[in-house]
Amino acid sequence: MKKILLPFLLFVLLSACAAAQPSPTQPTSTPVSLPADPTPTEITGERPTADQAGECQLDAEGLAVLRSALPYEQAALAPLNYGGERSLVVWFASPTLDGQALDAERGAEGAAISLAVQAAKDLLAASSCLAEIDSLSFHVTDGSYWQWFSGSIRVADIPQISTDTDPASGGGADEAQGGGQLPIPTDHGGCAWIDVDAKLRTSFATPENQAVFYLLRDIGGSHAFAHWQAEAVPEKAAVRDTLERLAADLSCLTPVPTELTATLTGTDGHLLATATLPLNENGSPQTKAFVYTLLE
Repeated sequence: MKKILLPFLLFVLLSACAAAQPSPTQPTSTPVSLPADPTPTEITGERPTADQAGECQLDAEGLAVLRSALPYEQAALAPLNYGGERSLVVWFASPTLDGQALDAERGAEGAAISLAVQAAKDLLAASSCLAEIDSLSFHVTDGSYWQWFSGSIRVADIPQISTDTDPASGGGADEAQGGGQLPIPTDHGGCAWIDVDAKLRTSFATPENQAVFYLLRDIGGSHAFAHWQAEAVPEKAAVRDTLERLAADLSCLTPVPTELTATLTGTDGHLLATATLPLNENGSPQTKAFVYTLLE
């Protein structure tokens, strides 16, 4: 089982996000226990056979079917294939986590893991095509976009795993990272991410590029992400200009993201390049600090 999560591999490649420092409330990086479910969720539809492989496409229509299976107003799905691993990045914000941060028994991290497992079951039930994916790479945040769980669940394990997980012991998932602290106090006088996301998608997303955006907050700051597809590897200058244009819509957020990170894939989801544009406190781009990494 792989112990490297694709989203965190991107952090290492880009060196964009500050490394999290241990704190008394921050969990250690231990595998998440995914015990057997005594009553596995029934999967609708049949898994594709070898002859059917390739008929299932995670195109705009296929992703829309999967997105409809998630009961969250704010969610994003993005195919990502790298190093021989086919994954689907799954981000969602759950307002139900907000009141559980101080739960002495499980806390918001345990609740976030349970939500990720349930989401995995819902996604697999929604489309048998998901069986062609190796893993689901989750980012689960609360209503303030504070990340409480980031980790991968193997698709082959989904029918057997339970939503009753123990984040402190080993088990059947890749390594997990929890948020582990209450959100940084913010001034809510700025704009809302849900509105910024809608504006970004309206101005940039198309059925061809399948662009999605999401926001994460952790002890390293606030981080905005963009995923989109391209038929060919874009020129560095073109990507930089695109990120500068997108970043203009982030300046109203409080706090302003410390950077905007882009993941560019081919039309089949394979990773082409990553890019990071650091932002100043007022949201203006640090153009000279722009980083573009080709990975094809």
